[in-house]
Amino acid sequence: STPSGARLDSEPAGVRGITPFKSAHIEPGFYTITLSMENRVPYREIVELEKGILATVHVDLEYTEDYRNKRKENRNKRRAFIKAGVRWSAFTGAVVTAAIGYKFNRDAQSAYDDVAKAYVDYRAATTSAAATEARTRIDGANSRGDSAAMKRNVLYGVSGALLGVGVTLWVF
Repeated sequence: STPSGARLDSEPAGVRGITPFKSAHIEPGFYTITLSMENRVPYREIVELEKGILATVHVDLEYTEDYRNKRKENRNKRRAFIKAGVRWSAFTGAVVTAAIGYKFNRDAQSAYDDVAKAYVDYRAATTSAAATEARTRIDGANSRGDSAAMKRNVLYGVSGALLGVGVTLWVF
């Protein structure tokens, strides 16, 4: 039988065992054999055994309807569990990336505040050295602010995408 390991019984008694089954000590005659296995539909067949002739019966034991339904239900539960895990991971990722984006937002704002302060110093400069130093601070602060703003924008975009994935998995 497929799978092997099925219980083999017969009427009249005489053929009994576990598949695959072989025996040379069975009386000739007609036997109703029954193959059974847990979670499988039992199989019955009438076979004629003749002296000196090998009789072969091969059976694919099908799953019972109840067992198939339980497997389907368990598969659906696993899928729902995985979907919930992905959904919550997406929500968590969205919150974390938004928080990191907010940190870069604060860094960008601080850098642009430094630009404003350096610009006031530039306008108030009375020497070319002071103006050059203020201009260097403006350029550095602008560069830091632009870099932080770019990182903020990317992280906010990723956060939005992850939030979209989470909501989509929540709805569907």
